[in-house]
Amino acid sequence: MYYVPLSKDFSAVDALTKERALQYSVIDKHPIKGIHTISRLANLYPNDKLPLLFIVPDCIADEFKKQPILTAHGKAPKSSTIPFIHQWVAGLPLGVYISPPTKEYPNVY
Repeated sequence: MYYVPLSKDFSAVDALTKERALQYSVIDKHPIKGIHTISRLANLYPNDKLPLLFIVPDCIADEFKKQPILTAHGKAPKSSTIPFIHQWVAGLPLGVYISPPTKEYPNVY
């Protein structure tokens, strides 16, 4: 199953699966926002640890660093309130060029 927040400005993640939370980014800096929401989401996973997979363009995946955790307002949280997040990154090839066909095919309807 794949769950997507109803709110377009949901601060924590872009989607959830039973295995992990997903966050998509096209840049190398994407702080994790929303301490309270992240804490509640972490409760859905074993040991209250949020498994968070960042999906980024392949060209920045190798340089993508562990992301900081911030409040929903972009402030640094108190260290005692930070939930445990296990972060991964996966590079997705973008801009793949496919050459046009070299042979014409009749229109099929």
